[in-house]
Amino acid sequence: MANMNEFQLQSVYDFTTHAPSVLGDFKKVKVVAFGDWNIAQTYIDVAAMHANVYGTLPAGTINDYKSYSYIIIVLQNGERTALGLPWIDSASIQLFERNTIYATIEDVGPDDVDKIKRVLSSNGYGNVTLRID
Repeated sequence: MANMNEFQLQSVYDFTTHAPSVLGDFKKVKVVAFGDWNIAQTYIDVAAMHANVYGTLPAGTINDYKSYSYIIIVLQNGERTALGLPWIDSASIQLFERNTIYATIEDVGPDDVDKIKRVLSSNGYGNVTLRID
């Protein structure tokens, strides 16, 4: 079970949940707030979501969504949602660091730029700038 100490506001993370078939997995999501179930209710039907998720949580997890802490996140598409911390697999939490990769690809032509962009985009790299020198 995750705890708030594993997340920093305004940071970006990848993580999985204990109920991926219900909640999905989360890639490059930004943590924008912490709150209780009342705050989370602004974004999701907390009681219904908890009912769908509880059976997948680790043994011993308290069955009281009102006692959980929640994170409010911004997804890659800009949508905001909330997740109960017990729903998150703490072992999967990875801080997404913003770095830049510089690569040199030799022996290419103008047609290769679009091909390379498509390959990168299909693997989740959408913020790409390519140029031929």
